[in-house]
Amino acid sequence: MHMMTIAAAESARPEPEKPIANSAHAFRYPGPLVVAMMILAVCIGMVMCVVQPALNAPDEDYHWQRAVQVSHGQLLADRHGGQDYGGQIDLAALEFAHWASTHFQSASAFSLSQARQVSAALESSQGMVRASFPSSATFSPLAYLPQATGIAAARHWGGGVFAQMIAGRMANLLVYLALMASAVWMAPCGQRLLVLLALTAPALHLAASVSADPLNFALPALLFAWCLRLRLDETTSLSRRGCLGLGLMLIALSLLKPIYLLLGAMALLVPARHFGGQHGRRVFLMVTIGAGLALTLAWNAAYPFMPGRYWGTDAVPKTVLLNIFHAPVASLAYFFHSLTHQLPIMWLDGWGRMGGYPPPFMTHASTALSWAGLATMLAIATAEGHQPRDLRASAFMAALAALFTCIIFLAFWLTFSPSNAAVIQGVQGRYFLLAFLLIGWALVCAAPFGNALQQLRSPLLILGLTLQMVSLLQGIENFRFYWAN
Repeated sequence: MHMMTIAAAESARPEPEKPIANSAHAFRYPGPLVVAMMILAVCIGMVMCVVQPALNAPDEDYHWQRAVQVSHGQLLADRHGGQDYGGQIDLAALEFAHWASTHFQSASAFSLSQARQVSAALESSQGMVRASFPSSATFSPLAYLPQATGIAAARHWGGGVFAQMIAGRMANLLVYLALMASAVWMAPCGQRLLVLLALTAPALHLAASVSADPLNFALPALLFAWCLRLRLDETTSLSRRGCLGLGLMLIALSLLKPIYLLLGAMALLVPARHFGGQHGRRVFLMVTIGAGLALTLAWNAAYPFMPGRYWGTDAVPKTVLLNIFHAPVASLAYFFHSLTHQLPIMWLDGWGRMGGYPPPFMTHASTALSWAGLATMLAIATAEGHQPRDLRASAFMAALAALFTCIIFLAFWLTFSPSNAAVIQGVQGRYFLLAFLLIGWALVCAAPFGNALQQLRSPLLILGLTLQMVSLLQGIENFRFYWAN
């Protein structure tokens, strides 16, 4: 992963023999305020690794088991028939996950000192045991490499399961922030918008966990920033090594989530000159997207997973498809009703939610605060408008965001939502962070008033970060039952 990031950064540096002054798209490096915010995020995130309840992020107790498995070098989960996937992990790690899960399911609060005491008591639980964690075992090891590295290091130094969890969280946080900082460095425009999205309370909450979601957002964000820079910054050229790095990043998308292969379409924004012409670009896209598609199909054939069946929601894909075929108008109306009803909730959930289990293990920012955050982001996207405007890139990113959003809803309609649900169920705000980013950058590329509003950029960034800090502090305060005891 680090090699890919380094290759991306080196290949996209402006060539010294091309004078920046001659380009209307000269690259703008992030200002001191942005750099300071990323440094502050490291400090705040490190604290969050400790003060948020153990394994409390969405599905973190399942991600923990998969990360522990990868930390032992087992990259491919065991298959035991049906949807029973898992493998050998430490007995202490499994018992720690079960202890936390029991509290989550019963909404019974526990404290930081209790988590450490349980970890100490589990030091006598030696050896490996077979565990089943299908919801995370079906993911490729790519998104677990940071956490697994931290867990393995802590275990090597004699740390118990609590210390391993903290080390895994910290490693995940540092890799996430390093990738997002690289994306901010790489982006030719909309850097402040990217900082705001990267540092929302839920994003930092997830980054300071052992979840796979942080890399699922950071790696595509870096790819988006690189593709935009190759398009908008005329001082940038793509070398052979850079072409290899870009291709590997496109293929890596297929190892995150199946529908992420769609996001590889961002490479269509890269001008053909970077590939030696139209033919070279066609060959590049056919090879990389073809390899990614083959990898996705192979992985999901080896580890097929039906969320509705696993979580017992009574979802039947065949029935949904038949209903769509026999009643297309009614099905389309139901689908768009779900979109209009759920999308506002997705913003509130994606901007202000911390925690993945019933209260007291979940907290939400106020509705007013969440909408104020959205208004600030829209304002900063307008103020950061790129000059000259690129309406084609704007329309493309807006269409890609809409298509990505519809496919997410369709996937949950088919594989998770109960047949009698009033709207499509199962979708969560964190799934749409990349769609929010694409829409924001679409506004940046289309906004006509960017230069006229330059003086508003830093104040809007400060306002947005202040709103997010308020949301973050409220969330941490709501977890006081954990960190204050």
